[in-house]
Amino acid sequence: MATAPDESVDRLPVVYRRLTLRIVAGISYVGVAVLRVADQEATSGSRWATLAVAAVFGFSYLWASSDLRLDAKEVRIRNPLRQVRIPLRDVEQVVTGTNLRVVAQGRTFTAWGVESSNLSLATGIATRQETFARAVESARESAAEPPERIPVRYRPRLPDILWWACTAAIVAALFVAPS
Repeated sequence: MATAPDESVDRLPVVYRRLTLRIVAGISYVGVAVLRVADQEATSGSRWATLAVAAVFGFSYLWASSDLRLDAKEVRIRNPLRQVRIPLRDVEQVVTGTNLRVVAQGRTFTAWGVESSNLSLATGIATRQETFARAVESARESAAEPPERIPVRYRPRLPDILWWACTAAIVAALFVAPS
């Protein structure tokens, strides 16, 4: 659950996730899958429309499942299809903006899990990004040196079981079931 911008982030771990949005997107994606499987006759002529709707809800579920975590050792960014773990000592800079960006080992890693609205950017209102950036800087100062330096890079992240189950049900109902 995300903390409010004015809350203290002295307690680690700090986790930002879109729990409500993820639940709504998940229910919507499950609904598309159930309707497609249950109502073969009503939607049999609109395979591509159903596929387009399923893609929108499927990608929105993936987007809502991204999160950002800070603990005593690392910053973990989990975007829809890739993730990265950055040791705190390797963090060079945390840049706020439309999306939060963490610079480490000369590379920039974007966190989709914490956005800022254009209004807050224009007015300078403190947001979760500034709170998280301050927390990273504070934790970085007290972080221990990692035992070995590993290259920081994006790694693949597979979607969770709900996404796979709904996708399989929709594809099976669209292309395997008789028309």
